[in-house]
Amino acid sequence: MTRRLAFICPLGALALLACGGSPSEPPAAGDSLRLQLVASGLSSPVYLSAPPGDTERLFIVEQ
Repeated sequence: MTRRLAFICPLGALALLACGGSPSEPPAAGDSLRLQLVASGLSSPVYLSAPPGDTERLFIVEQ
């Protein structure tokens, strides 16, 4: 058991370091993203969805 753990721990640390990498480049200036308040007074919203093809309605699931 200790031999297995001695092998797995460094291997796991190496995997985490490999995933770290350098941060990606920021998005290009032409990409636009905006935030818009669609509802207020919600205490615990957990999901937001819209019907396919319908851009006028949003459904919010609250816990």
